[in-house]
Amino acid sequence: MSKRKKIAIFTTDLYKGGVAESTRKLVKTLSSRYEIDLIVYDNTPISFKTKHDRIINLNLPLSANFAKSRVGVLLKKIFRWPSVFLAILYLIYYRIKYKPEIIYSMTYVPNVVNICSSFFYKGSVKTIISERQDPRMDLKESKLMATILKLTYKFSDRIHANSKEMVSAISDFYSIPKRKIYYLDNFFYLNEIKERSLDDIEENMKPIFDKKVIITSGRLSKQKGQWFLIDALHQLSSVYDDYYLVVLGDGELKDFLSERAIELGIHDKVYFLGNVSNPHKYVGASHVFLFPSLWESFGNSIVEAMALSIPIISTECKSGPGYIIGNGEYGLSIGILPDALSGYSSSYAKKIASKIEYLRSESVYEEYSTKSLIRSKDFDAVLLENKIFNLFKF
Repeated sequence: MSKRKKIAIFTTDLYKGGVAESTRKLVKTLSSRYEIDLIVYDNTPISFKTKHDRIINLNLPLSANFAKSRVGVLLKKIFRWPSVFLAILYLIYYRIKYKPEIIYSMTYVPNVVNICSSFFYKGSVKTIISERQDPRMDLKESKLMATILKLTYKFSDRIHANSKEMVSAISDFYSIPKRKIYYLDNFFYLNEIKERSLDDIEENMKPIFDKKVIITSGRLSKQKGQWFLIDALHQLSSVYDDYYLVVLGDGELKDFLSERAIELGIHDKVYFLGNVSNPHKYVGASHVFLFPSLWESFGNSIVEAMALSIPIISTECKSGPGYIIGNGEYGLSIGILPDALSGYSSSYAKKIASKIEYLRSESVYEEYSTKSLIRSKDFDAVLLENKIFNLFKF
């Protein structure tokens, strides 16, 4: 029997978040044909279990948002840049010793480390990088990072764009020819999502989910726009008393969002559950999934909610969410939200509230529930299997 080819997947972390989940699904798919080495950059605990041939943990500081304390955040921010050089040295060593066929990396810093290590030893190793955010929006205030990426990305062998609109975003922002960019949507194991949604919700939360729960999932950051949902709930609560907001995720805006709910007098209707191990059981028990991001490359949690037949209300960013909801065909669109924490018009909150209210009609609710399920099937890993493997063919 011929030896299986080796692919290394170089990821930021396997803690809790979209990158960790995307890593797990990619390893699951590729393991059927390749020997996989999984290289994990960050020193956060590993929460996502994944099948793999070998896992290598660099145990270096990177993802400050996952630190448990302010001191931890500070230490990660201080030491993460010097640690980049250690990561480059290790990847050079890894290339020479293990000689994988391909090293595939995710997100800015692992991508830079991957490319820089190829300068010192490329051999026959191909370098694929994956862009997970729309750089036009995400790098507005990161001029140094943008410059580094523009200088290095052109030396990769292939760039994975995880949504259709990201092809143009990558090409235009980094001045890279489109022939070098491979378009493959984020993919999902839909049956897994459905199975996990059947887990029981905690007893103390069951009375809340007997109401009309508006749920959202994502890091509590400016990018995700959760404050618009708090304002929309305030609008709804002046007319209806059966709506509650459940927010999954954690981040730097938690205090801001909590204070906003208190200021509006609806803190008893807003629940911050933090980073949960199984978001699907909460989403599957909810009335509607709301996605208020200001910018995205894709929008994993939209598809995950769709797989559970939950109606979607979403923004339409320059890439990602608008494509998933078919610009309003498969979910209710709230357009583009302003990039500001304050000074925005309450008309945006009213618009969101009106979409939620529209779903009070039983026939409308059933219509968008069905549309969600239909659309989710377009992102099934089984359907996209050939396209996934073609990403790694040269």
